[in-house]
Amino acid sequence: MNPFADYRDYTGSNSDKYFKNTLFRSDALMLGMNCLEPGQTQTAHAH
Repeated sequence: MNPFADYRDYTGSNSDKYFKNTLFRSDALMLGMNCLEPGQTQTAHAH
């Protein structure tokens, strides 16, 4: 994976629920981005 990737290449939308995408993943770390439309929410959760 390109360490200098443009985050805009990973954005998106979903009218039913927030849009999720993974920016980076390794054995020790997962970096994700959640894109929400106006009025959408994300509940607190644990991993």
